[in-house]
Order: sequence, then structure tokens, then C-alpha cells
Amino acid sequence: PKQSPPGVGNLQSLAVSGGTLTLRAGGDTLIVQVVEPNILRVHYRPQGQASPPTPVLDPSRLWRDDIPAKIDTNSDPIVISTDRMIVKISKKPLRFAIYDAANRLLLEEPKEGGVYGGGLRFAYKNSGPFFGIEGTSMPGNNVDPHQDIRTGMRRSGGALRAGRQGDGGAPLAYTTTYGLLVDSDGGECDISDGMLQFSGGSRSDVEYFAIVGDPKTVLKGVADISGHSPMMPKWTLGFMNSQWGTTQSEVTQIVASYRTKRIPIDGFILDFDWKAWGEDDYGEWRWNSTSGTGNVHSNKYPDGASGKFAQEMLGQGIKLVGIFKPRIVLRNPNGELTAAAKYAYDHKFFFEWEQPYEEYFSKRPALDIDFSKPAARAWFWEHMIPAYRSGIQYFWNDEADSIGNTFFPNYQHANMQRAMYEGARSLGNQRVWSISRNFYLGAQRYAYGEWSGDERTGFSSMAWQAPRMLSTVNLGEPHWSMDTGGFGGHPSAENYARWMEFAAFVPIMRVHGDLNEHRQPWVYGAQAEADAKAAIELRYRLTPYMYAYERQAHESDAGIVRPLFWDFPEDSTHTAYITDEWMFGDELLVAPILIEGQAHRSIYLPQGQWVDYFRGQRYEGGKFITYSVDPETWADIPLFIREGTILPTEDVQQYAGEHPVTRVYLDVFPAKTETSFTYYDDDGMTYDYEKGAFYQQRLAASDNGTTIHFDSDAPTGSYTPALQEYEIRLHGIKAHAVTIDGAESKSFADRTELESGAAEGWTTGNDRYGDVTFVQVRATTAKHVAASR
Repeated sequence: PKQSPPGVGNLQSLAVSGGTLTLRAGGDTLIVQVVEPNILRVHYRPQGQASPPTPVLDPSRLWRDDIPAKIDTNSDPIVISTDRMIVKISKKPLRFAIYDAANRLLLEEPKEGGVYGGGLRFAYKNSGPFFGIEGTSMPGNNVDPHQDIRTGMRRSGGALRAGRQGDGGAPLAYTTTYGLLVDSDGGECDISDGMLQFSGGSRSDVEYFAIVGDPKTVLKGVADISGHSPMMPKWTLGFMNSQWGTTQSEVTQIVASYRTKRIPIDGFILDFDWKAWGEDDYGEWRWNSTSGTGNVHSNKYPDGASGKFAQEMLGQGIKLVGIFKPRIVLRNPNGELTAAAKYAYDHKFFFEWEQPYEEYFSKRPALDIDFSKPAARAWFWEHMIPAYRSGIQYFWNDEADSIGNTFFPNYQHANMQRAMYEGARSLGNQRVWSISRNFYLGAQRYAYGEWSGDERTGFSSMAWQAPRMLSTVNLGEPHWSMDTGGFGGHPSAENYARWMEFAAFVPIMRVHGDLNEHRQPWVYGAQAEADAKAAIELRYRLTPYMYAYERQAHESDAGIVRPLFWDFPEDSTHTAYITDEWMFGDELLVAPILIEGQAHRSIYLPQGQWVDYFRGQRYEGGKFITYSVDPETWADIPLFIREGTILPTEDVQQYAGEHPVTRVYLDVFPAKTETSFTYYDDDGMTYDYEKGAFYQQRLAASDNGTTIHFDSDAPTGSYTPALQEYEIRLHGIKAHAVTIDGAESKSFADRTELESGAAEGWTTGNDRYGDVTFVQVRATTAKHVAASR
């Protein structure tokens, strides 16, 4: 570890007010609070001085002062205890030690010094691997000696910065039993020789949070401290086609082909082509519908500015996303300063350190907006409003990570998106969605997704995306995407098919390529098209499952993609090292094929019972298995169902909301002990859920050997969905009798007869998993089903 200044001296005085403990040592002050039963907040103020918090912390968060905690100041050490953690504070010198509820030591300030101006250090005990800190860089972009692909998601420290090309950072280090979050916009972290150290912080005072618990508990704490991600629109769980090099007529034709081929799609993402970039005073904000002075290209979207094109697309279920850049062109083709540039110069909206540079699209000088300035954000959004009102209502923010080899500030991308999030919310109630090219903790508050940058095509590049995704979600960013198919180059048919299968199991599924590259499934031949369509359709069936995890992402920062160690922290000997498979929600494990021509794949299944989603074979977990796949058709997706799963699905739609969803299927794989799933729905498009307009219902099941029990609780929330019935598929039983709410239920001859009406009842049959009992019940009320063998 780096040599650090000495720590705080001896305790001289203390005071307790409610749940706040104030300690003084020399001229230094420490404010200590239990803000949750498992979260300790410590604010070290050298010479009593405090600085403003950074954007890491949610500015709307008010620290509670009423958490039940025992504070014993008479003893030495001082002891603070809750039912989740114990904190011991030695008085001479003043040093903190943090324990779990079982009195196991987790972190301890060394006697030679813990917290100091701009940093802190803790000795750690038997903690296992560390996670968080920074993302996994794109090959060729790594400038951090701490980072080694051989360590996967694990971290031994790193630079705390957003980085570029899909990188990310967070002043957060955590293990399978605790986490440490420091409020700092940048700095360094070092983990070595039994010491965890943050240094070079952006604040001379130090505010940190110790969070006790498993990884998902830690991430929930981080969300509570740093801010929760707003819910994204439901349609963004579907498939999106992004393309550079389009016209209005071409997009119309592409969308028509998707609909004719019945390949589901919800969004089309427009690159430079939609803009009148550099054509006049405000071309960087407006549709390329009419020519300005010095137009860069012809009018590619004649019906864009009027809103007619967006309405035509929306009539086919397509929502439009537009690219935005952080820069503006300074001069018109005559060399005159544009009105936008003059205003930005006059109001000091540009970075003071940046000099004009030749912008690659217009070949004219440009400068970047400093989005940390509130007036700059308001001005930028003001000029976006016409495009927003005419259909560009979702945002792709690009190139706010670096210019050449110079990194922008950590929050440049976040502040750019903040302008759009706050601006859009000021105009109405429609949800915001975006993707940007890096991440720093705090950005998630602004409907902020990240994508992994301009990676190349090919299997090695594709395989690299898995650890990049997992290391990003480890930072507290649940919304991640990649340029499926690769940005640079042209993928082979096999590479495309396998990449689409991979993409079906990431938070945001979208394709993209370089200028004039096409990523539509039919471009890659009949087999790749069939494989891609099957992957997309599977994702659309899983919509209700994924949407429940979109709610969890909002509540806890733990979204649909979860590294194995989150769900199986006790098995971290294996799960902490695996980066080519992950949990898709708590119920499904996916291990996509990432190697060209692969016929056999090694897959680790954690402890428990697992069922092959596609083949029905059952496996005992806690070991590696060898899984055979077809290297000729590329159609296999290794996907496994965890014992105890309740998996909601729906019929495939061509886009979200094409038809009201009145029936949801619940595949139940019961365990001996009761397991549960929380079904969730709302209108999918507005922020009314913030006011309680949602539908939430706990579903539970168990199998005692003779009877499978299924329960649905009474729903909560004020939203009324189209949902009318659940078709429950109880796997592993051919029932002889079924009761619903204690009364014998009607038996139907087969599933077709059961589904033909709205009556409650049951029937039996077989599927790829073996015996199955189908039970149809009303969905929007509490129900108890008992199926007897």
C-alpha cells in the first residue's frame, strides 16, 4: 500500500444526539451515524471543515437519525450495535473496527492511521476477492496497471474514473460480506498486503459508508446512498436496430421487412444521418429535413421535423432514438462564428482548457460543452425541444468520454444525460431512456444506460463483452448494452448468430455497426436469421420476467444481469472467477456460446438442482458439466432453470403493447422449501409508478412430496393491468386432484379445452420437462392451488 499521512489522534470529547455520534480529536471532527441497520456513515472533517458532496451521493437523500442502535460511549472501545452490525471505536488513538452481527471482524483501521485528509485505509480480514472500483477496459484502451483480464471481475485496486469506450468507475470496493463506498469524484484504490486504501480523493474531508451484507445487500445500500435508477420504458426490454448510414425511406423499408418476416423489434436508433449536422447555426440539434448553408449531406429525413415520420414509425410500434454529441461546430462554411457558438462563448459553456479541433464529420472546428454548468445544460436542452417534440424522445449520447487521449471529467456523460433527463421530465410524464459510453457512480439517477463502445467484430471481441458487462453491473449500473455484431468490420454468419443469442441475455439488446454496415438478421443468411429470430422471440416471451427485474433495478440497482457470486456468495471459490456465464434474474443461468465452432462447452452450475431450459435434462449443481452444442446450426443456447423457480412468460408480440396481455404463463419448478417470485407490472411508459400506480403480486410455491402448493397474494398498487388469468404449469406432477381455494376444481380434457374459456380449472399432460399439470386461475386476486399426486 502507498505511504499515507498519520491518522486521527486521541479522542478528546464526544457527544450523542439521537442516532448521531460526534467525536473530536484535536481540531478534527468525525460525525458518525447508523443510517441503516447495516450501514455506517462516517464524515471525517479535518480541522472541522467540510466540503460539498460530489455527485456520487444522491442530493435528495436525507440521512436518518432514528435507526435503532445501541451506543455505549462509556466503554473503550465505544460500541455501536444493531441487529446487522457492530462498530467498535478505540479512543486512544481514535480508530474504527467494523464487525458483522456475529462479531466477525470485517474492516479495522490500523493503529498507524486510518482516515486522513483525502483518503482512508482499512486492514481487512479473510474477505476473499474484491469487486467494484472500475470496469473492464476495451482491448487497447487499458491504461490501468491494476487491471488484468486474467482476474475477470476481481479487483486489486484501480483508478477511480469513468474512462472511455464503455469503461466505468465507482469509489466502491466490496466483497461477498461487506462493502466500502467513499464519496469521491476520482482518486485511486489499492488493495494489497491485507490493506484496502482509497487515496487522492476529490474532497479534503472524507465521507465514507461501510455496508455489511452479501453483494445484493451491498448494492441495495449503494442505491440508497447514491440514488436509484428510474424505471426504463418497458419497450426498451425488447430489440433495437441501430444503424449509421440511413435515410427515411431506408428505415421505412427495414422496419417493413422486420414486420413482414415477423421478427419482433421495438426501436430504431438513428446515427448522424438524422441531423442537419453543421449546416447552420443550430444544425447539431435539428432534423435533416431541410438544407442549411453548407449542408453536409442531402435531406435524408424530409418528414422528420414535422413529426410525420415518427408518427408513421410509432404506428408500427417503432420508437425512435437519436444520437447526440457533446460538441458543436463553431464556424459555418464561410468561416463565420455560428450563433450557437457565439452564445456558448459568451456564456462560458466550453471547457476552459480545450482548444478548437477539427471535428471529423463536418471537417470544421468544434468545441465541447461543459455539462457540469447548469446554464449549459438548460441551453442545450432548449435547442433539443423541437426534435424531442417531433419524435426523438430517447437519447444515444456519444463521445462525451474523451477527446483524443484526453479524458473528459468523470461526470461529463452523466451531466449531458442529466440535461436530457431533467429537460424531458419538465415537459411531461413520459419515461426517459438513454445510453452513454462510460459510467461513474451517480449517473444512474438520470435514466442512464451504458454501452461498451466501438468494439470490433469477431469471436474474441464478442467474448470480451461478457466480463465487461459483469464488471459494469458490479459498479451499480444495471443497464448495459453492446454493439451486437461488433461496430468495426463485418461479422461472419456464425459470429452474428452467436452474438445475437448472447445479446438476448443482456439488459439492453441492440445491434449496431460502422458506417453503411447492416446488422439486420436476414443480411447473414437463412440459418443466422433463424437463430437470431429465435433468440429475439425468446426474449419477448420473457418480457414479464424481465420487467419484474427492471423494478428490482429501480429498487436496488440489482437488475436482470447478475454475476454468479451475487446469488451464490458462499461459493465464491468458483463463482467469483466465472465471467462467461451469469444469472439472468435469480431464476435462470445462461452460458452463451462465445467460441467459434464450439461443439462442447464447460459450464459451472452452482449448488442446487438445475433443469435445462430447452432440453429438460436435470443436473445436480456444485460442479462443472460438459455441455454439447451444435457447431453447424449455432442454435443452442445453454440456459438453465434453478430449482424453486416461478417463471412468468407471455406470448410473443411484435412490439411491446401490440396486444393487451390478458394471460401470463407461470412455469413452476417447485422445491421442498417455499420459494417466491414478485410479479410486477405498470403502464410501462410513465412515471406514475412513483405515485403507487403499479401492480405487484407475490407468487409462491412448494412441494412437500405428495402435494404441490401454489399461492398468489392479493396484489398491491393502484394500477389495473389487462391481465386476467394465470396459466400455472406445475412441473414434475401429473395430478390426480386439484383444489383452488380449498374447493375441488373442474378438470378439463386437455390444455386446448382449458384455454378455450375463462373458467378456472386444470388438466395434465407432458412437455420436455416430463409430467406437467396445467392450472388456470384468475390472476388479480389471492389464490391457493393444491395439486395432489
